Amino acid sequence: MEESLFQQALDLLNNNPGVVSASIFVSTLIIGWMSGVFRVVRQKPQLKIETIEGPTFACVFGTGGEFRGYKTHGVGVALYLKVLNVGVSATNITGIKVGYHWHASQNPWTWIRYRLGWFYLNDQIVALADFSAFIGENEKVYPFLQQKGFASGQSTETYLESGNFINGVVYFEQRESWGSCYPASRNRRTKVKIVVTDTFKRKYRLIAEIDRVSLKEARKFNPKFGMTLRELDKLEEPFDLPMDKHGNLIESEMRADDQCNANQRRKSSIW
Repeated sequence: MEESLFQQALDLLNNNPGVVSASIFVSTLIIGWMSGVFRVVRQKPQLKIETIEGPTFACVFGTGGEFRGYKTHGVGVALYLKVLNVGVSATNITGIKVGYHWHASQNPWTWIRYRLGWFYLNDQIVALADFSAFIGENEKVYPFLQQKGFASGQSTETYLESGNFINGVVYFEQRESWGSCYPASRNRRTKVKIVVTDTFKRKYRLIAEIDRVSLKEARKFNPKFGMTLRELDKLEEPFDLPMDKHGNLIESEMRADDQCNANQRRKSSIW
């Protein structure tokens, strides 16, 4: 029976050489297309993100303002990053943003969106001074990743060939906010999500835990920490706020509410 079916198939192919030729042609096209796709996939860039010990922390500070009876605060995040290109082709870093989970929210929709989800600081802010630290009597100045350093007068080259890497600090400030719109912390650690975008609009992500520090501690690395938006808006200097053992603000001091007012329609700096 099997031999009969095999013979019938063989006779069919012998009697229809055009079908055989067309089948071979189509198969060749498919194999060629697939090999081209795989070649492109193999040759794409692939960035790997790491956080480095140093100026990598989040800070919440008082701003001296009030909104609807609530004291306002600001948020600053510094990240000392290492970005490696472990792919085959070169690429350039075009953007970096950082997200965090809100401390708390009694509003179910807000809780789902920003306590389970991420609240992003989409745009870096220009720091007003270099990040640095003393090692003995010597001062180490950390390079920026996407802005020009004050001491060096140079910016980091963000074009990465295959196998290359760069180190640098990125800095974010959040405008004056109120309520629970600040990073949740546990044991003085805050979970953040770092998203790097390259020239091809590919996104590379890293979820990491970073230190939650006071403004005094943050300014050991940068004396102008938290001052960029304050100087732009001509507001008073930020100051430290009381924190619990985990690094979260003490609610009796802040009257923490269930939401952060993202009031972008008003000219007020509060959001």
